[in-house]
Amino acid sequence: MLAVLQREMNPSEITAALRLRDKKHFREHDQQSAVTAGLMEMTLPEKPNSRFQEYSLTVRGSLDSGADTSRAQFDWDDASL
Repeated sequence: MLAVLQREMNPSEITAALRLRDKKHFREHDQQSAVTAGLMEMTLPEKPNSRFQEYSLTVRGSLDSGADTSRAQFDWDDASL
């Protein structure tokens, strides 16, 4: 799932890219597990049921999926090591 999430996508786009038929199962098991694990995040976390809700990879999700992390939004200058 993380491999197809290359930009902000809504759940319908994700399930279509994965060629899944059961959107409810995807939402309840895969999508929520990835959010809970910190692999992807909601673009509107204060409105989880919004029809405009989309999901994007977190830095951790980008690293786990092997995706290009050059676009990841992380300020290395502000990171405390």
